[in-house]
Amino acid sequence: MNSKLLFHEIAYQDHLQKAKQNFDFYVELCNLTKDDPNRFADWKVTVLFYTAAHMIRAYIALNSVKYSHFYEVIKHSHCKELIEKGSTQIVISSQKISRTYTYGIPVIEIEVSKAYKALKDLSERARYTDQISQKPKIVSGDVEHARQLLDDILKILDTEYQIKMPS
Repeated sequence: MNSKLLFHEIAYQDHLQKAKQNFDFYVELCNLTKDDPNRFADWKVTVLFYTAAHMIRAYIALNSVKYSHFYEVIKHSHCKELIEKGSTQIVISSQKISRTYTYGIPVIEIEVSKAYKALKDLSERARYTDQISQKPKIVSGDVEHARQLLDDILKILDTEYQIKMPS
């Protein structure tokens, strides 16, 4: 078997499993906080984002066999560009040389891109305090909104691309 194909398949399965593990943790947090749904809301939103991030990375792995040697260097900013534009620039640097590669995948549905960005923004708000305005990081309804965004992403990945989180 081609080693790049093997890596691609392993990366795909690995991200599906990580998405499931994150989602299972979200369910456990919800069970733990039934009496106070706003408790650990920041963690719930963050875990939902990382569930989506791993599902998006599974899509990228599934659609990037010929680029698998770059897969390990893909960052959140690369994922964002990939799902919004279908391509991104990756710079590989060492002490002796720096190269820029264009990495591309089929463009994903715009609804996934919009939901991913909104979920990423919620997650960042959950993790980083606004020191100037002192606004609450997460407000009532944000967890439900994050869950709806994830559900939208999962539905499109399943119906359009046959990518489903393991049960």
